[in-house]
Amino acid sequence: MAMNKVQFQPGLSMIECMDRYGSDDKCEAALIESRWPAGFACPACGSGANSSFRREGRVYWQCSACRHQCSVFSGMIFEATKLPLTRWFLAMHLLAQSKNSVAALKLKRHLGVCCKTAWRCFGADQIVGTAHQRVVTGGGKAGTELPQFRAVNTFLGNLKRALGGTYHAFDFAKYAHRYLAEAQYRFNRRFNLRSILLRLLRAATVTTPTPASSIRVAEVGC
Repeated sequence: MAMNKVQFQPGLSMIECMDRYGSDDKCEAALIESRWPAGFACPACGSGANSSFRREGRVYWQCSACRHQCSVFSGMIFEATKLPLTRWFLAMHLLAQSKNSVAALKLKRHLGVCCKTAWRCFGADQIVGTAHQRVVTGGGKAGTELPQFRAVNTFLGNLKRALGGTYHAFDFAKYAHRYLAEAQYRFNRRFNLRSILLRLLRAATVTTPTPASSIRVAEVGC
């Protein structure tokens, strides 16, 4: 039997992840590159002309056109975080490279944080990468022949192992869409495991700040 190239691809190793993102400065540089790949653009007016300064160890930009000040964290999901960026990057790496995701309790042990912090990391990462669209097939064989569902049996197998072996139990009626969308995000990007972290990081830069109360709330229209 031929080797499954998707399953046996090298991915991004933990050592390489630590080499790339092992300090807050490295993480912040990656965040800046992801948010403004063509250079700074003022979130208020779009101008690129700017000056920069440091305040409490963090880089801030001031737009030369409208005088708006911001940091790379402004207006994104990391805006008010007190958790070091190295912890966030490690959490995203663990969730992105795992075939069946990572439970919040295991994330707590890996990150060295309390349960509440680990759960918020887990919930925030779910929100960042879980935009999805429903497709109603009507059931039957015809539904499995749609292009979107060619690998549906593989996906359902992975999902079953994640629900039974990783999460064990959660409020399905309240959080089902979020868990399913997280699994979908990872499955649809399985062909290049090395790129998932950068893609998740890019998604984080365009995700607005989300308070803990919004992470805990049930999906609308579940």
